[in-house]
Amino acid sequence: MSVWDLTDEEKNNMRKAGWSDSAIAYFTKGDYLGPLESADVCHMARTETGMAVRFCIRVSEGRIESAKFTYQGCPAFAAICTAVAEGSLSKTFDEVESTSGADIWEIIGGLPEGHEKDVEFVLGAFRETLTIYRKQKRVTREQHEVYQHICGLTGRQLDDLDSDPCGECPWIQNCENDHVVI
Repeated sequence: MSVWDLTDEEKNNMRKAGWSDSAIAYFTKGDYLGPLESADVCHMARTETGMAVRFCIRVSEGRIESAKFTYQGCPAFAAICTAVAEGSLSKTFDEVESTSGADIWEIIGGLPEGHEKDVEFVLGAFRETLTIYRKQKRVTREQHEVYQHICGLTGRQLDDLDSDPCGECPWIQNCENDHVVI
């Protein structure tokens, strides 16, 4: 039995609390939860209240080919993350960036009160992941030994970066510093 296998009683209790069937389905869908092998970019954002999401995406031909996340938060937060990750697939960055909180609410169908800020936070974190991808430096180790890191860290040697994915890959990954998205 998976942690996402809810009993009928649990689902009924969630409905009574304000969950739609669609939101329950997003919470129980584990397809987008976990690490993403060969990600082009990963980014973690944390709310002021301690909830966090780390999105990883893979891009192909200007479209999001794959998206996964890990999170720390409540079940509603997980449902929102799943809806955003799934909704980004096969879309261009512009299409994803034009997604609104109202669009996510329509997809999810309903959550208990108090999760409006979570929707905006998760969308903001995903958009920030896209921005980091766009700003990534794409150089080989031989081309540059030092570069301006997108988070403002300057003069760091490429060998010192924990997020450099591999010695054969010419892409420099984004940093894994926490960033609060407002």
